[in-house]
Amino acid sequence: MYFEIAALIAGLCLVYFVTKNYLELRDMPPGPFPLPIIGNILQIDDTKPHITFSKLSKKYGKIFTVKLGVQRIVVICGAELARCAFLKNSAAFAGRPPSYAGSVFSGGLKDIGFQTYSTVWKRQHRIALNAIRMCEKKFSSLEELINREIQEVSLYFESFEGKPLDPRQAIFTAIINCMGSLCFGKRFEGKSQDIESMKEAINCFRDNLGAASILDAFPFMRYFPFPAVSKLKRSAAVRDKIIWRKFEEHKKTFNEANIRDMIDAMMAARLFEGKENVSSNNNIDDNSNMVELLSDERIIYTCNDAFIAGSETPTSALLWVFIQLAKYPDVQAKIHKEIDDVIDLKEGINMQDKLNLPYTEAVIAETIRYVSFMPMAIPHFTTKDVMLDGYRIPKDTVVYLNLWAIQHDDEYFDEPYVVSIL
Repeated sequence: MYFEIAALIAGLCLVYFVTKNYLELRDMPPGPFPLPIIGNILQIDDTKPHITFSKLSKKYGKIFTVKLGVQRIVVICGAELARCAFLKNSAAFAGRPPSYAGSVFSGGLKDIGFQTYSTVWKRQHRIALNAIRMCEKKFSSLEELINREIQEVSLYFESFEGKPLDPRQAIFTAIINCMGSLCFGKRFEGKSQDIESMKEAINCFRDNLGAASILDAFPFMRYFPFPAVSKLKRSAAVRDKIIWRKFEEHKKTFNEANIRDMIDAMMAARLFEGKENVSSNNNIDDNSNMVELLSDERIIYTCNDAFIAGSETPTSALLWVFIQLAKYPDVQAKIHKEIDDVIDLKEGINMQDKLNLPYTEAVIAETIRYVSFMPMAIPHFTTKDVMLDGYRIPKDTVVYLNLWAIQHDDEYFDEPYVVSIL
């Protein structure tokens, strides 16, 4: 009797689960059938999800659906589909999915990178763009900052007198100093504790964000001790302390007529935004949102975005280029000759030189394509129901863009697993 009742309950649960998934995934891109609770997580290599998704695209097409726990995810593996989604239908795919780890690292989604698409996001983004324009006027010769760091790195390399060295820390330090000059008006001098703490925070973000993202698929796990989140919280606290201190120093000496760096520019930009809002918008709810929008925390976490995006990615790109140049000395020689023919190193390097270095540009671009050191783009989130390639993608769907699959697509590259320019 008890066995029959248990079997009946199990059967009803199975019917409910199958029916629910059919109704939920109907008209959506095809994909492997998900298991109850865990979804398709057993089918995906968590260390190389881009490889798994690329293999699944061979079976289900360049757009397909998977489930990871409670998350319904559409994966895009084709260049044309990516253009259609993120260029032609940009507003529909402009959201960011809720991210517990991202919230921890961004002070409760007060930055631009993890905050989803909204009126507040658009205005905060506009403030940041206005600030960057102000900085462009202030740092009309941004190349001077970069050239100084190039000199520091060159002297460091020369000190090894041809002996083997690991260039990562020198490159990473140079790029963080460029970001420090841009955001705070000056570089981190020497081996200060501040620069070591910032480097540690950025490394922690890189190493633990992926691991902590499992909490978005299985929210109940947030109530259990999770080492990745603990590390993110500790490093974020150290980083915030540094940026808050520098921000408070700027507030004391802020002069709208003398913009020194990104922090000053953002404070000036928010003043302009606030004045514009008061003069042109009488919506009470919108004005109340402006108080939060123009908060000090928003500036702090926008600067944090600049450090994260502006430090780790170019460091990885440069190191991979160095590896290829070491592996192919003939290519290194060609680049060396092109640079010698175009640039007067006594005067330094400037952005205009880029137009006259086509071979160097091609090697960098092909290295980035081949290595694909950022194999998956930052996840997107649909802001409304949208059609893509004939399939329905409901509002609030997580969307992954598999950059690795696009950069190794034999439809566009004759030998996608060969560094062609080399």
